[in-house]
Amino acid sequence: MGRVTTLSAHGLFSARHSTRTSKPPFLVSLQAASLDRAAFLSCRKGETSLLRRYGRKAGKDSSSSADNARKTITMNGEQVNNNILADYRETRGNLITLLQRIQDAYGFISQESVGWFSRRLDVPASKFFGIITFYPKFRTKPVGKNTITICCGAACHIKGGDKIYETAREVLALPEGEDTSADLQFTIEKATCIGACNIAPVAIVNGQVHSTMDQVKVTKLLNEPVDEGKSPGSE
Repeated sequence: MGRVTTLSAHGLFSARHSTRTSKPPFLVSLQAASLDRAAFLSCRKGETSLLRRYGRKAGKDSSSSADNARKTITMNGEQVNNNILADYRETRGNLITLLQRIQDAYGFISQESVGWFSRRLDVPASKFFGIITFYPKFRTKPVGKNTITICCGAACHIKGGDKIYETAREVLALPEGEDTSADLQFTIEKATCIGACNIAPVAIVNGQVHSTMDQVKVTKLLNEPVDEGKSPGSE
């Protein structure tokens, strides 16, 4: 299936270069890429760290739909939100920090969460959404338990990166405009470049780089059993 390499701080992608931003592609330094990756992993691992802090059981498997994820927020949100709000007031944080904590707790930022904090802080919801839409790291829909990133930079594009990306979307049965499978198992991202051109085309699954990918390999990769947070085929 192609060589698998553990993702390090020196051959990485930037989460802010996903398809959810309309900004033109550009190169970033390795240091910036490392920081972005660290922030992304912090967000993905929030359910096992910050949920403990804010009072919700971590690692409990919710149902397999976005609707059930929203129901979970309704059932547990009051306690979680109150703890986040108390911490926010105690540390005198800013709205960006507050939104990050909400996303760390739930995996995304719902309209319900925005409304809840908007009312209690007497801050217009439009101000929250202005920040959310400006920073691509913020999500307004549930994120999958696993993340696959397809590189479509110059080297990967020449070797079929875009076709691999479209194949992955088809395997996950993603409707137009959606990036997360209905069962919340996978979220897909497109990267402009991850700095691994010598092993292109490349896919990254939960932090592990899969080299010399093609449409057949990505289909097999997505159909293999995967433990949450690990890459299919990894030991």
